[in-house]
Amino acid sequence: MLKLAKDRADYYRKMWEIGVYTVNELRELEGLNPILDAEGGNLRFKPVNIMGLTEKLPDPSAKLDAKPGDAKETDETNPRGLAEILGERSNGFAA
Repeated sequence: MLKLAKDRADYYRKMWEIGVYTVNELRELEGLNPILDAEGGNLRFKPVNIMGLTEKLPDPSAKLDAKPGDAKETDETNPRGLAEILGERSNGFAA
């Protein structure tokens, strides 16, 4: 029984890591309640080290010039970074 559970967990982890399943889809397969969207229950993930042949790497020098207070539009090609999000939440204290 334990081997079956381990094999199932390995399969689920691999499928989640490549975006086949969301956390909530896996939870549903196991008869568990879903978690909130705000907590990432329905997000799909893909490895960042795998890209399509036509995709371009982001320009790392563009991020070096940015300052925490700079307003930039956010879209799929320019996602907000964690430092930017944490900077908005801080009350004048360094994160």
